[in-house]
Amino acid sequence: MTGRVVPSNRFITAFKASIDGFMVVDPKGRIVDCNAALARLTGYDEAELTTIRIPDIEALDTAEEVAARIERMTVSGGERFASRIRRKDGTLIDVEVSVSLADGYFFTFVRDTTESKATLGALRESEAKYHALFETANDGIFLLSAEGYLDCNQKGAEMYGRSRESLLGCHPGELSPPRQPDGRLSLEVVAEKIAAVQRGETSCFEWQSLHADGTLFDVEVMLSYINFRGVPCTQAIVRDITERKRVAAELARSNAELEQFAYAASHDLQEPLRLVASYLQLLARSLGPRLQGDEQEYLNHAVEGAHRMQSLIRDLLKYARITRGSLSLVPTDSLEACDTALVNLAVPIQACGATILMAGESSTAYVPGQKLAPGAMPCVLADKTQLTRLFQNLIGNAIKYHDPARPPVVRLSARREGDVWRFAVADNGIGIEPRFFERIFQIFQRLHGKGQYEGTGIGLAMCKKIVEYHGGTIHVESTPGVGSTFWFDLKAVD
Repeated sequence: MTGRVVPSNRFITAFKASIDGFMVVDPKGRIVDCNAALARLTGYDEAELTTIRIPDIEALDTAEEVAARIERMTVSGGERFASRIRRKDGTLIDVEVSVSLADGYFFTFVRDTTESKATLGALRESEAKYHALFETANDGIFLLSAEGYLDCNQKGAEMYGRSRESLLGCHPGELSPPRQPDGRLSLEVVAEKIAAVQRGETSCFEWQSLHADGTLFDVEVMLSYINFRGVPCTQAIVRDITERKRVAAELARSNAELEQFAYAASHDLQEPLRLVASYLQLLARSLGPRLQGDEQEYLNHAVEGAHRMQSLIRDLLKYARITRGSLSLVPTDSLEACDTALVNLAVPIQACGATILMAGESSTAYVPGQKLAPGAMPCVLADKTQLTRLFQNLIGNAIKYHDPARPPVVRLSARREGDVWRFAVADNGIGIEPRFFERIFQIFQRLHGKGQYEGTGIGLAMCKKIVEYHGGTIHVESTPGVGSTFWFDLKAVD
């Protein structure tokens, strides 16, 4: 190898099989032997490496500094240090070097640390970002081990009216009343929640906490299991929801009062309106033959207006009666509710020749007066009376707004999606323009004049209220001139 003497140490053969780079360096800094791993690391072949000196590939130290290190290691017997190598193509790589002196030569192992340094850099960057988020978050963040809190941010300390230092080592039980609102012991519930998180579950729940001044306040807690500086711990993100709950309670109270007002107002208006309508009808019968053309028309408008107001108030009463408190959510056969709705709609169904199809494995047409086929619709968690009203309003609208050029066809179907059943009521009617998709669900909103289609503009608002009070959503898809499909979902019963 170019005249350089190669030591005959019996370990060299084994060392050359190493997955790390290995070389034997003489006291003058010349490489006299190396392995294939070092060749791959530097980009030179093995023969080329035995023609160069350490300063030729050393990127951090000068030739003088390399010579000084060799002289130092001659005395110390070896050294471990971080360095940087310049490869044949000029690129630089970070390495960890371990040198041992044996038989007058330096047995040197070289490990590429470029990737590990990049990983370490990314880890440090990630920790810096986490620390920035930790300190500036609007929520309290707590890190909890079996011994208590390891750390918390300033927001968390302020939330409980304490200093960060005083919270270190504390247990969640010390920041909670003895019992939660449901009567369970706080310590017992905390242990359950932490155990669940340690099993890999993510837990989010509401909690009652104890301020340093002794007052209670409500928080929302999200727990997750993380590794913090090598220590497995539970991370708790805590949000004060006291104000949110106060606003929600105030809104619920306000809504209840509005519902009560609407019910009382519409109920109290019924009797005077009945009286007005009755006397108008009496006048029409007694004065009818003596009234001139315009006078008869005026009286007819008055009678129609009174009847329209009665219909409006009746619908408003129905709307006001739909409250969360009035609903009895129990396992309900949607088929029975749908069947009742169709019986109630028998007259308009027959009058316009509508076809009602129950879509299952095969579409089945509903025959007035006959019970629907079992299994066509699922069992859901619902109030049967309100579910019947929901079907009746949607099917009734599909019949009412049919295209005069073709007989109405209404298709009812349901499909399972996760923990809900998604129902569809589809028709081949006149359709709805997309710009009205939201408006049609608002109370008293009508897209057509009273002379075109009868109604008060409350039906779909009632449908929306029923579905939302059941915890679901409702929306429409429609193409003008083709038809509409109303979708709503209800909780499934397993």
